[in-house]
Amino acid sequence: MSYFQAPNEDDEGARALDMWLVDEALGMSQGYVLDFNDKTFNDFVRRSFGIDVTAPTYTVDGTSKAKRMRAFLRALVPGAQAEVLRKFWAYRQSLGSSYPTLEPGVERDFLQMIAKLEGSCSGAQ
Repeated sequence: MSYFQAPNEDDEGARALDMWLVDEALGMSQGYVLDFNDKTFNDFVRRSFGIDVTAPTYTVDGTSKAKRMRAFLRALVPGAQAEVLRKFWAYRQSLGSSYPTLEPGVERDFLQMIAKLEGSCSGAQ
């Protein structure tokens, strides 16, 4: 399976990624992603996935961390989207109580969305 391919619009996984949930779960309002600054965000993505999120592919909509994160996620197949979201979720969990609590149901829905993304690639390899 290639991480970078355009998902088929009829694909369940293409519809499974709910960017509103991603924005809520990863604190992506106003251009932020969790507590990352530009350098730590770039380093985290590079170390975790071997990707340079400052490349033009990911800055097509703008250079804020949130815009680059959205472009990064859109460039991935559903299973890879799930992997990225799980890694960022684990980081969020590591922040403990220093990061704001989510609205009721958002965590559940976010984790269900990730599970759907993981399921959408099963058997397609």
